[in-house]
Amino acid sequence: MKNQWLQNLKVGDTVFRTRKYGTCSCPCKVLRLTPTMIVVRLGKNLNGNDIEAKFQKHTGRSVGNDEWSHQYLMQETPELREKYETFSLINKAIKLRQTFCIPNDRATLEKLIKALEPFCGKPEIEKKQ
Repeated sequence: MKNQWLQNLKVGDTVFRTRKYGTCSCPCKVLRLTPTMIVVRLGKNLNGNDIEAKFQKHTGRSVGNDEWSHQYLMQETPELREKYETFSLINKAIKLRQTFCIPNDRATLEKLIKALEPFCGKPEIEKKQ
């Protein structure tokens, strides 16, 4: 069964969710499990409360979204984590470039990414041991 890993999840495990329309994935922690759902923490709101999302346990598909904006859970893999970390670093470089009106060419962006790497490090997400 291709989604067997969903049945073996435990509270505190890290999973990735696809954003709308299957674009980038981002990590999130499993908060609680029910017989039919997986509840994950997407982050915290301004009051410090958890922002939650619910997914079907048998398919990993989000609960309550329409056909066009559904999301899925994906199993954490080293490749997916590396892809996410690279995406985050590039995203930080793009935001910094826009903030300080740095020229919009690929060579400049690559230099900026290289310069940011030692300072940004990896995203602050707990890794499994």
